[in-house]
Amino acid sequence: MFFWEIGLSHFLALWFLSAHPALLPAQPPVPAGPAAPAAAEAAAPAAADEPAPPEHPCAEFSAKLCQKTRDPLDMLLCMKRNSDGLSPACQEELRAQWQANPCQPDAAMFCKGAKDPESLQRCWIEHLDEISSPCLNFLRETNFPKKLCRDDAKKLCPAAQGRGEKQECLLKKLSALSPKCRTILSRYTEEHPCRVDKEFYCKDAGDNALGLLRCLDRNRDKVTPACLEHAKNLSDQQPCLRDFKKLCKDASIDEAKSCLQEHGDALSPACRQSLIQKKKARGGKGRGRGGKRKRPDRPPK
Repeated sequence: MFFWEIGLSHFLALWFLSAHPALLPAQPPVPAGPAAPAAAEAAAPAAADEPAPPEHPCAEFSAKLCQKTRDPLDMLLCMKRNSDGLSPACQEELRAQWQANPCQPDAAMFCKGAKDPESLQRCWIEHLDEISSPCLNFLRETNFPKKLCRDDAKKLCPAAQGRGEKQECLLKKLSALSPKCRTILSRYTEEHPCRVDKEFYCKDAGDNALGLLRCLDRNRDKVTPACLEHAKNLSDQQPCLRDFKKLCKDASIDEAKSCLQEHGDALSPACRQSLIQKKKARGGKGRGRGGKRKRPDRPPK
């Protein structure tokens, strides 16, 4: 999972580990035998010299007040809900982390009257069409969409397993979804139309555009219409796509760049210019136009 604010993710990670020590990796056992006491004695002075790491100011309160909470957003809202029972140091830390939350500006703009976490969540739901992309992305990585789409998933996708499969199923049934579930899924797919399709069908394609396009094309009968349209637009923006399909149809994703370079004289002007610009952006590194590099001899089998 990728949080948009690194400070928030570190903060919540500390909360979780402090509140739930069972999640920490187990320490290896001390070997038995005569060497063990000597090793312990040798390690004792070093351990005594190292100060213990300071405990997070909210660790005690998260363990006591929000012990059953697992979702990052729920943890943050739980702490805010119980802010009167927190120490001054924890309240200060909570204020700082709330200011760093990517949804804080949206809360300040749309939800000024929200007095508690529950009303704040209701406010976000009411303004799903208006909240910013950073806030939308943050909410999507929490249990927020799951809460909004729980009934839809049970009704329309009872056999779907896992987050990716459920989202794929729901996206194919947008017209039948409840208004709030449809809004948060369609909002996100407007900005990332191939995100779910990539995770579901093309995980091995990585971030390589040509490889992703080839994968989506192979699965065009399965991917969502929005992703197909986005892939077409992406193809129009890739000056080397036709060259790649013509000259390197058997090349793997990792061989795409070198294959195009080795066919330099046969490339279209647009593709050749694109490679030149990318070479300049890298500081002139790489092979020049049409230059073929002699492949090293393979060792005898």
